[in-house]
Amino acid sequence: MWRGVVMFVRLFVCVNQAMIMMAIDMHRAMQEINEEFGHGLRLRIGMHSGSVLGGIMGTKKLNFDLWGETVEMVRHVLLWWRVVL
Repeated sequence: MWRGVVMFVRLFVCVNQAMIMMAIDMHRAMQEINEEFGHGLRLRIGMHSGSVLGGIMGTKKLNFDLWGETVEMVRHVLLWWRVVL
């Protein structure tokens, strides 16, 4: 059992490190784009992990949507940012 727990913790750390590295790379890419084209674009990156459920809705016009606690967390954070900004 402990071996499985250790493997899960290692995987969890690797995934979190990968998310952080991707966020840093995205920020650097945005800086390069701003410097190259003279833009003042800003990038806000948020991370949250958890389970989600995705699905396609509609028969004529198909829409993909995500549901779950993680999506609700993001919605609340975005609403809070709109109030603050």
